[in-house]
Amino acid sequence: MDSKITFKEIAHKSPDWEKAVELRRKILRIPLGMDFSKEELENEYSDMHFAGFLDEQVVAAAVLRKANDEDLQLRQICVDDSHQGKGYGSKLNKIIESAAKEKSYKRIIAHARKTALKFYERLDYQIEGDEYILVTIPHRKVIKILSES
Repeated sequence: MDSKITFKEIAHKSPDWEKAVELRRKILRIPLGMDFSKEELENEYSDMHFAGFLDEQVVAAAVLRKANDEDLQLRQICVDDSHQGKGYGSKLNKIIESAAKEKSYKRIIAHARKTALKFYERLDYQIEGDEYILVTIPHRKVIKILSES
């Protein structure tokens, strides 16, 4: 049985951030024959980074980027293959939503891979607009309205 997962915000360029980047690379980039550029990772300096830990291992990760004064963009949420289906992505999303609400943001937007739309729908994200290609694969824009009450 797995240890209890814990979630926390992590600092850019910290050892935990490095582990989260490796997970994001493994799950989201390598399967597409891609990697992060140094500039992409440097540009994450002002983003909020989150990770889920089983002991010292990062098994879930996500990035929130300010889009404007009311919206945050959810970027690169992922769960390690060996831990998918355990609710870790949903739990991580709850942490992200709480952080966004604490900072008085109104919405979370994401460019969701077509294969992940059911995940977002279960979390009450609304699909908006037409399908488009991003990083070589089909995506749809999804939006989560953060209630004040």
